[in-house]
Amino acid sequence: MIYENSPEEIMEEIERAQGWAKVAEVFKFPRSSTIKITFRSNEMSQKATTCGILMFNMSVPPNQIRQEIYIPIISCNRCYVVESHTTNQCPQPATYKRCSECASGDHTFRDCPTQDKKCINCGGPHSARAMRCPIRKEALREKEEQLRKNRTRPDISFAKATQASAPADPIGHSLTGLMCVLHAHLVNSARPGSFQDTLKESLRLNGLPQVRLPPDPPSLAILRAITGVADLVKATVQVNSPPASANDDIPDPKPHTTDPEEKNPAAAPTNATPLEMTRPNKSTDSPPSTDEDDEDEDDEETNIQVTIFKKNSDTWPKAFTYNHLKSGIKEERYKVIHTGGDEDNERVREWIKNTKGSLQHLCQTVTEEDFSAIKTGSIPRRSSARRRTTAPRQTQ
Repeated sequence: MIYENSPEEIMEEIERAQGWAKVAEVFKFPRSSTIKITFRSNEMSQKATTCGILMFNMSVPPNQIRQEIYIPIISCNRCYVVESHTTNQCPQPATYKRCSECASGDHTFRDCPTQDKKCINCGGPHSARAMRCPIRKEALREKEEQLRKNRTRPDISFAKATQASAPADPIGHSLTGLMCVLHAHLVNSARPGSFQDTLKESLRLNGLPQVRLPPDPPSLAILRAITGVADLVKATVQVNSPPASANDDIPDPKPHTTDPEEKNPAAAPTNATPLEMTRPNKSTDSPPSTDEDDEDEDDEETNIQVTIFKKNSDTWPKAFTYNHLKSGIKEERYKVIHTGGDEDNERVREWIKNTKGSLQHLCQTVTEEDFSAIKTGSIPRRSSARRRTTAPRQTQ
């Protein structure tokens, strides 16, 4: 059934059924049911011999596929001796003449006048360069047998043992496959139902065999188990942001500390450090928390909440970006507070800097009295009169 199709149809079907396959040529041997498929890389041909090939609703198993191996035979083009020396090493002088077609010593094959063939090595009715020569066939069998004996690992096929190029890295393929699966879970977390399509496309782009996994997997639960975080998709702060560049002009943030006796807002320092990251003061003299605050504290066990405060007498820019925040902190018009520990200052700062678009969702407007208290490290008790007037910060 497969052989009845044209080489072009066979080529298109192989590439369609195998997402990883790129075929350079298909040759059908006459008077035979054998098909020679030339792939564009050694890795693809090796994958065909280990995984098999699907085409025209039929499966060709690996045991019916053999990778063609080129084994060179040393031959001299001056005296035509096999497996002895090359032309450059021939002991005969450069003026030596021997015809490879009729074995005559009066001329070379370029000037051979006869149609009768005679082999120099075996005397048979063929050219000395013909592969059907028994001498050449025997030399080829000996080299194949020697290659088999030289194999150090019996689990490696003869094709892999004789290939000229380095074998594919199995660890690299395993890591690539794992990354494809993780990528599919991440996309499926954001777009439920897209797992199988995303995985198929990722495997195809990386030249890996296709696999079918159960649809609609619990991607969020799998990612939690692998990474140990509560929620990769809805996390408010991405703590694994790339490190700051060497020429960054923003100094490293320092944790904000509060002197217990410094209660007066008027005593607040006037030289605020640019983009200083602080966290709420959880001292024993903090105001009692409400139910809403308790819920926030529960979230803080797995989230790093970030809030940008400003006085209600100031107005927000239309597109509140990192540059607005940077200049506003220098002018003491904004204050940034996060709920992480001291070790999270650098990561929070980098997250804010790398956030694309507006930072409006992190902003909160407070009275001048509360803003002064926040600058000194005291977080005012949240009341119904001072609810957020802008978009709420993201939470899980």
